[in-house]
Amino acid sequence: MESILKAIDQVEIIYRLSDSTFATRLGVDRSLISQFRSGKAEPGVKFLRAFAREFPEAQLSVFQYLAGNDESQEKTNV
Repeated sequence: MESILKAIDQVEIIYRLSDSTFATRLGVDRSLISQFRSGKAEPGVKFLRAFAREFPEAQLSVFQYLAGNDESQEKTNV
């Protein structure tokens, strides 16, 4: 899940978004982002689909995560 978290961080930096604004753009609760960061939850298909749709530059990270190649990637492509 590390590359998804890095992708979220990079998108938030690029677009100057808070976790709250990022979550709103994806149509999810901000607490969900906090749960990802703390390891209490993992991104589901609905979140990943919204992330890839709203931020196309994150699609590679999403595909890697879904393919199970998330942790093997040293560099996250956002």
